Amino acid sequence: MDKVLGVPVISLDIKTDVERFRISNAPLGKVVLLDGGSLSVDNVSIERVELRLYRERFDKGKGFYSLITVYLKSSKGEIELKFDEGFKGSDPLQEISMILMRYVGLESIINRTLIAFRET
Repeated sequence: MDKVLGVPVISLDIKTDVERFRISNAPLGKVVLLDGGSLSVDNVSIERVELRLYRERFDKGKGFYSLITVYLKSSKGEIELKFDEGFKGSDPLQEISMILMRYVGLESIINRTLIAFRET
């Protein structure tokens, strides 16, 4: 069994640190942060980076409970890691993606996923 960030995972096409049942359905929303281009970090070609939104339940007072993941496709394979979760409002992807793109968040996400690849 592989490990991602110290968490045992089943070896499938996409490595993940999220329980498979939580991301087994198609995400309800996606925001592409990087697509194509020629970004290479530590001899790994990055093809695509996106945030994905999964809604898990609804509370009348708090709204939707959301799981937000970061997905990365690279020359080393694909990985989907937990980014954030909780009651995040009606459109958390837009807000989070704007924050990430304005600051050094995208670089941080890419580095985190590459570290996870090295650990497996």
